[in-house]
Amino acid sequence: MSYSLLYEFRDTDGNGTAEAVISRYNNGDAVNSLPDIVVTAYATIANGKYDTVSGVDDVEGDGDTDEDDDSYYTLAGDLASAIVGLSTVGAGRLYSCMLISFADNASGGKLADVNIGLFNVANSDLTRPDSVVTVTGYDKGLYKKVMGSTDADGDNDIDLDDEFIFRKIAGSFASMRDFKI
Repeated sequence: MSYSLLYEFRDTDGNGTAEAVISRYNNGDAVNSLPDIVVTAYATIANGKYDTVSGVDDVEGDGDTDEDDDSYYTLAGDLASAIVGLSTVGAGRLYSCMLISFADNASGGKLADVNIGLFNVANSDLTRPDSVVTVTGYDKGLYKKVMGSTDADGDNDIDLDDEFIFRKIAGSFASMRDFKI
């Protein structure tokens, strides 16, 4: 499976709050293709958690679009927003977007590693991420190891908390692999 997800945070409805805009490219080519699906996740409650989505498809692959499909995208938005430099709007913003895709190392029934490309605000070239975090070792529903980690939570160090964020993002991405075209 070679699909990609592009995450951006921007105020799409003019209410002053950044929504999570998640674009899926079924062929994995986010550079030369238009997205196959664009989902927007909204936080309608003051706690900042994404609880409403629009543009959802059958991401779980069970033949219908329902609240289970919604939950995949609200969770994905919440997990991506944990990367402080991505979800922060204004002066605190470090990244303009995050592009996630599988690596080319799938074998048998084992899932491939997940590459998470982070793009600085000044970088609009999706072929050249400023940083790539690779999450490996998928086993029993979880990814185990993170390579090239960055300070995801904005506390000025790279530690297990940052790796946990990237492992959760990779797991969420992998869980969306059964979508119906």
